[in-house]
Amino acid sequence: PFPQRTSPVRFWVVRRNMMQQEKTSVARDTVIKRSLCQRANVLVSMALILVTMAACQLPLLGNIMTPPPRSKPAPTPMITPIYGRQTLRASNVDEMREVMTFSSDDDHPIADVAFSADVGELVAVHGLSGLVERWSTEDGGLLKTVEVGPVGVAAANFDGEGIMLAVGAGATDPAIEAGYAANFLGAKVWNTWTGEQVWEDLLGQDDPYNLHSTDVTMSQDGRYLLVVSDGGYEIWDVFKNTPPHMVAIGYMEPLRDDRPPAVTAALFDQTGDWVAWAHDGGMITIETWGPQDEGWQLLSGVQESPLELAIDPARRYLAMATTESLMLWNLQSWSSSPAWTQTHVYTPAAGLSFSPDGKLLAVATEAGWQIRSTKGGKVLLKSGQPAYAVTFSPDGRMLAVGDIDGTVHLWGVLEDQ
Repeated sequence: PFPQRTSPVRFWVVRRNMMQQEKTSVARDTVIKRSLCQRANVLVSMALILVTMAACQLPLLGNIMTPPPRSKPAPTPMITPIYGRQTLRASNVDEMREVMTFSSDDDHPIADVAFSADVGELVAVHGLSGLVERWSTEDGGLLKTVEVGPVGVAAANFDGEGIMLAVGAGATDPAIEAGYAANFLGAKVWNTWTGEQVWEDLLGQDDPYNLHSTDVTMSQDGRYLLVVSDGGYEIWDVFKNTPPHMVAIGYMEPLRDDRPPAVTAALFDQTGDWVAWAHDGGMITIETWGPQDEGWQLLSGVQESPLELAIDPARRYLAMATTESLMLWNLQSWSSSPAWTQTHVYTPAAGLSFSPDGKLLAVATEAGWQIRSTKGGKVLLKSGQPAYAVTFSPDGRMLAVGDIDGTVHLWGVLEDQ
C-alpha cells in the first residue's frame, strides 16, 4: 500500500512551527552571546580600574566608595609671589614699592647682596662683622647664617650664584684706622653654604705699597678672584690646588716716585673674560685675559679717582662713579669720551648695578639710592635711604638694596590683581 499523503494545510502548519523554533533558537543564542560579551567587557574594565588604582596607590575595593577626608585649605600668603611682579622698565619704575624687608640683629652696613640663580633666595653680607644671612624671597624667612670673619665694607663680592664670597680689607691704612675697613692682609674666599674658608692669600707682605686689598671681585662661576691693591691687580684661580694660583697680573706705569698708582676699582664682566680696572690717575682699562690675550682698550676723560665700576650684561655700557660724578660709556662705539656725565652727586657711590636689559642703572650712595635711565642718565626713582649695596635680580623683576643699618630692602612693581 502507498503511504498516506499529508494535506497542504497541515504541511504549512508544520513548516511554520519549525521556522519559529529556528528563530527562537537563533535569538536565544544571540542574547547569550551578547550577555557574555557584556560580562567580559565589565570584567576587563574592572581589571583596568584595579590595575590603575594599584599603580597610583589608591584605596581598593572596600574603600572605593569612601572619599578621603577634606583637608582645611591653607591661608592665602601675604607675600606676593615672584611671578606676580612686573619686569622693571623705565615706564614703570615710578610704581615701585618695597615688597619685602629683611631685618637683622646685626646693624653693621650691608657690604654686598646677591640673588640665587632662580631668584628664590637673597644672600647678604654685613661689612666689618662678616655675618652672612640667606633669606627666602618667597616668604621672607631666614634660611641660614654664617660667620666669615672681618669684611671690608668696600671689599666684598658674591659670585653669580650667591654662594662663593670674596672679602678683603676694602681700603688702605687711613680708612682702617677710621673703622671703615677691615684690618687684614690680602683676600679670602668663603663658601657661604658651609661656612668654610676655601682660599686665602696674604699678598704684599714684603711690599709696603701692597698690604691691604682695596677691592675684590668674584667671577660669575665662582672660580676666579680679582684682587685689587695699591700695587695693581691679580687674578687667582681659587680652585687650583697646586701653586701658582695666579693666572694673570696687571701692570701699571709709575706716576710719581716710582710708585705705581693705586687701583681704586675693578671687576669681571658677566662672561668672565673681560676685566676692567681703574686707578687714581683717572684712567680705565678694559682687557681680555686668559690663554690668548686679545688686547686691551683704554677709556679716558676722567679727572677724579674712579671709585666704582659696572658693565651691563650685554657689554653695551660701562658705568663709573667718582666722588661727585657719574659717567657712562658706550662700549659698542668704543668712544674714549663718556656718553653722558652727571655731576653734583655730592657723595661717593658705593654700589652700581645694571638691569639685565641694560636700560636701567641703580646707584647706591651714603645719601640714598636711585634708579637712572642709561639713556641720558635721567633719575627715574630715588630714595633717601643711605645704602652701600644694590643689585637687580637676574629676571629683572626686583631690586635689592642693602642699607647702612644692616637691613635689606626688596623693591618691585606688583602686577595688576
